[in-house]
Amino acid sequence: IQIQRCFRGHLVRESMINMNCSAVIIQKVWRKYSTLSHQIMTIQRIWRGYSARLQYSFYLSDIILTQSFIRRKIAIDKYQNKRYSAIQIQRCFRGHLVRESMINMNCSAVIIQKVWRKYSTLSHQIMTIQRIWRGYSARLQYSFYLSDIILTQSIIRRKIAIDKYQNKR
Repeated sequence: IQIQRCFRGHLVRESMINMNCSAVIIQKVWRKYSTLSHQIMTIQRIWRGYSARLQYSFYLSDIILTQSFIRRKIAIDKYQNKRYSAIQIQRCFRGHLVRESMINMNCSAVIIQKVWRKYSTLSHQIMTIQRIWRGYSARLQYSFYLSDIILTQSIIRRKIAIDKYQNKR
């Protein structure tokens, strides 16, 4: 019994040593695996964070680009609206200036026509008076010339007649 007890004690101790060695080996593998798993999880965590930040930066740049296009479109629309409004104001103002100019030119033309008609009537009257006066003056001068010619002819005929009469005598 004592040998058995010693032998069984020896077997149990040896089995405990084997189990202890096995437990140490399992613990060593587990620690190695656990450290490797921790490292893998750390790498995965870092990669997921990097990937999420990268994805976020892509989304952010897409959002900023879209906002930029929309702001540009809004600014262009506002500019075109203001430009169209300015053109409309200029068009109306230029039309007003042209209409005002046409009214002034029309008034000036009416005044010029009125003065011209008055002058032309007066001018026609003046020309009629001048024509009548020149006709009268020309007829009067003609009658003076004619009377001078007749007088001259009568003086010459008289002289000729006197000379003939004296030659006959």
